[in-house]
Amino acid sequence: MRTAIVATVVCSSALLACQTFAHHSVAMFDQQQEIAIDGVVKELELVNPHSWLYITVTNETGREVDWSFEMQALSRLESQGFSVDLVKPGEPVTVFTRPLKDGSRGGQFRALKFADGREFRFAPRPAGRNRPGGGANLQ
Repeated sequence: MRTAIVATVVCSSALLACQTFAHHSVAMFDQQQEIAIDGVVKELELVNPHSWLYITVTNETGREVDWSFEMQALSRLESQGFSVDLVKPGEPVTVFTRPLKDGSRGGQFRALKFADGREFRFAPRPAGRNRPGGGANLQ
């Protein structure tokens, strides 16, 4: 009986771990390109497991449209120099992103450039490394 319980716990743990890895897929983003989107900050949503940056963009027809960018968790961003008061609604920015493959208005956040020239670039963890940080810059 004890062996059956241990086996059930081990198998359940393995299944949960697989679901966790599947959740963090980046398959919806085009990993082969990075584009720049100019706009005005609408909102910064600092939530787990991912934060979100929303900007309003004036498209080629003059119409305002919203874009959303998936970011890392606040703890990962802060470990690289990002702070809660770094981005303010109404501020003009350029967002560097890996766009969504389906062409929707959004992507995977890579970097942020401010009107005064400062930049924040998120540095992902090296492949196979599970450590905080990674060396992004706020310049």
